[in-house]
Amino acid sequence: MKSHFSCSNGRFYIWFGPKICFSCYQINKEKDLYYDLYLNNFKQLKESLDEKRYSLISSPFCTKCQNNLWFSYRLEGTQAGRIYSVIGLNKSII
Repeated sequence: MKSHFSCSNGRFYIWFGPKICFSCYQINKEKDLYYDLYLNNFKQLKESLDEKRYSLISSPFCTKCQNNLWFSYRLEGTQAGRIYSVIGLNKSII
């Protein structure tokens, strides 16, 4: 986005939507390993943008724990619905 849309000088507002939580995202049963999706996405964000240039909002919802509200592939398997990712630009502030 920085190079293609010339918005490297603007302020970014980033929202991490509902996601599977650390407690639910087991990646290896034998070794009892879990993956922190939020933490790893946050690390990537910090590597890409100066912390002074963005505001981060993170949803507290887990798609597996609150499956009555959100689809969860990890819980439902191939029968799960879909959640979409969106990136939007407000050209009036670029």
